[in-house]
Amino acid sequence: MAKIIDRRKNPLNAVELPLPYSCAFTGAYYAGLVMENCGIVTHCSPGCNFSLYISGTGASARFSRNHNLVSTMLNEKNVIMGGDEILYKTLVEFAEKKPSDFQLLIAGCAPSITGDDIKESAERAFKKTGIPVVAVNAGGFKGTTIDGYNYALNAFAESRFLDMKEKEEKTVNLLGIIPVHDIFWKGNIEEINRLLQKIGIRVNITFIGDRLRFQDFINMTSAKMNVIVSDSIGYEAAQILQRRFDMEYVSSLEGYPIGTVATKKFLRSVAEKMGVNSRIVDSVVEEEEKQFRMALSDYEGAVKDVISRHRYFLFADSYYALGIFNFLTGEMGMTPAGIGVSSSTDSTFEILRSMCERFNVDPFIAIDPDNADLKNIAEQSNPTFLIGRGEDFHLANLLGIPFLGIAPTHIHRINTSSMPLIGYRGALHLIDEMFREIARA
Repeated sequence: MAKIIDRRKNPLNAVELPLPYSCAFTGAYYAGLVMENCGIVTHCSPGCNFSLYISGTGASARFSRNHNLVSTMLNEKNVIMGGDEILYKTLVEFAEKKPSDFQLLIAGCAPSITGDDIKESAERAFKKTGIPVVAVNAGGFKGTTIDGYNYALNAFAESRFLDMKEKEEKTVNLLGIIPVHDIFWKGNIEEINRLLQKIGIRVNITFIGDRLRFQDFINMTSAKMNVIVSDSIGYEAAQILQRRFDMEYVSSLEGYPIGTVATKKFLRSVAEKMGVNSRIVDSVVEEEEKQFRMALSDYEGAVKDVISRHRYFLFADSYYALGIFNFLTGEMGMTPAGIGVSSSTDSTFEILRSMCERFNVDPFIAIDPDNADLKNIAEQSNPTFLIGRGEDFHLANLLGIPFLGIAPTHIHRINTSSMPLIGYRGALHLIDEMFREIARA
């Protein structure tokens, strides 16, 4: 690889934090925000609640769904003397005044540092009110939005409200898609559901999907298996569920399955684990690939003359960075000038190295870079097209090249039509988006 920047090894030397993230606290909040009749209780100082507003109205495409939220609003006395009692009181009063199906308790930085026993307070409140409480220790300093969402998934998977249920054949739970943070989340869920259904597999729940009810969450252990479509979201939760309820899981290690090659590989891996007849999968894949090729062939000249000639620079969360790289270079034959990956795991770099060797390309690589790293590596790699975060249009303008913003922060677009960027249809949408931005530049 031409040049490698890996901020995992020296994060303290970073000039500035990448913009697409709030903290772990916000990621946990997103889990409750999209669930049906969830009462969210934040155990934190006033400033943390304001950060939730900033994240929703700025970084996440102004997503503004109505929801029930109350906060302990910790002051200096609560932090110094402990906030357990005010937390218990808040949980009980919230349950009495605004009943919900369950409460999601999210602890911020201060109680995470001082050691408030949020699980004990949650248990006491549940015994008092009968309203289930899931407690998440998500101090903002503990990581990024992705980390916080994973903490929430883990808390749900570990909760006392799950128990062993009889497994339903050909039924799975879907993990690995983060709501709100990724504005394509609804479309991605719909596309994966569509494809799994076509090969005879029913999705029990999406963990966590749009308007997921607590009762449906409780029934998640009736699924035969968990399917993880991301390389960085849902792994620990799936491991917890495997340990507690003997639920196997299958995962997409090279990011989101985008395009014909990756989606076929994904469907076959799920089908093999679930015992689906390979002829059924082959028939579905053949039909989907035929439709994909026909759609692409109608605009073959446009794709070849306008899109394929570009050397692209890509910066996104690992699930999109790996998935888009796999599609654009592995399938479409485009040359990557540079790839920046955020929210990486311990295996991200090795996966990326393996893909570069397989595709015989030598791009600049940045793992968990800061904004100064991105600017430097983009200038050195001389791309002709930039795919990145909403605010990266400033960098594209500096370089004088076309720009497509598909990764958080989403300050420039919304997605009311639930357009996917995953699977077969997601790949076609990506091509459409790329053509539009390149052609009008």
